[in-house]
Amino acid sequence: MRTGEIRYLFEYMSQEPFAAMTLWTWYKANYKALLMRLSADGMARAPGALRQACDIRSSDELKAFFNPKVATLRGIARPLSLAEEDIARCVAFRQSEARDIAAALRSAQ
Repeated sequence: MRTGEIRYLFEYMSQEPFAAMTLWTWYKANYKALLMRLSADGMARAPGALRQACDIRSSDELKAFFNPKVATLRGIARPLSLAEEDIARCVAFRQSEARDIAAALRSAQ
């Protein structure tokens, strides 16, 4: 894969839950090789891999993986913050509206 095409992985795979988790697992396993290939400037899209996630575990993984790297990966703080906000918003919505949605679905059957 050409270096310029790697961004499409984060852009499109992150929209599908199974693909996003696969991408995240691959990214963590290949982080050092990607860093050498993309440079510290080219890693800013990576937190977006889990932006569509809707569980605390994913948010915790993002924080644990990237927080120690924020000082060395230029431009990653904002995408990391946005990904954390998106996950938190989804989790909060799911927690607050889950019963109402389940009841509505049961009554529709």
